[in-house]
Amino acid sequence: MKVRLALLLVLALLLSPVAQAQAPQGGGSPPQIKEVKFLKWPEVVGEEIEGYAIVADPDGDLANVTVIFELTGRWAEGVPEDQRIRVVKAENAGPGSDKFEFHASTDGWAPGEYAVVVLAVDRANHTARYDYDRRLALRLELGPPEGAVMWTYFGLGLFLCLVFAMAAAFSRALRPRGFEKPVIPSYPEIY
Repeated sequence: MKVRLALLLVLALLLSPVAQAQAPQGGGSPPQIKEVKFLKWPEVVGEEIEGYAIVADPDGDLANVTVIFELTGRWAEGVPEDQRIRVVKAENAGPGSDKFEFHASTDGWAPGEYAVVVLAVDRANHTARYDYDRRLALRLELGPPEGAVMWTYFGLGLFLCLVFAMAAAFSRALRPRGFEKPVIPSYPEIY
């Protein structure tokens, strides 16, 4: 009796609308990611990423293309979970086109190596995944603080004044001196 009840429960769960909504609909085929190309490949945090993906869907029901950048390795240690993964949505280049373009700024990203994955999903929930062969390595360049240039020039000017004073003193110390006659005071003689 318990076995029949358990089988009925499993059958009811399999036939429920929730299970059917999650399953891929129809017998269509998944999209195919043919090419991924980056036109701008940044090296410094704050630069732009630009590129495109060529995605074909035999069924013609492609829903979206997404580019995912995931911080990996030692770089991910200590970085909050919400800052490890960056998602960029690719836009269709035009009606009837298989080209999907993406643009993003790396401003605010953590420095490190990012694995690059392109996902294409159609309306039947078929997914294609393309793992890019290179990793995006971003470094952080820190510029001088405000006012540092002024203080640099001030320090350089002070240094040049000191060098000039030392050179003048050194040249005066090495100047050849002749023998000087002792100064004899001239007193009028009284006779």
